[in-house]
Amino acid sequence: MAMQKRANLRLPPEINRILYVRNLPYKITAEEMYDIFGKYGAIRQIRVGNTPDTR
Repeated sequence: MAMQKRANLRLPPEINRILYVRNLPYKITAEEMYDIFGKYGAIRQIRVGNTPDTR
């Protein structure tokens, strides 16, 4: 029954959601990430931290 209640507590689609992903290849591009993660839902923005400071 707890699972059934949890399923009804979904956030409205207009709520922003942020997903932080670690351990990606250093040279991955935003386009590659759109291809990988886009099949799971709409993506509004991707920020890639691939500057030398973030390495």
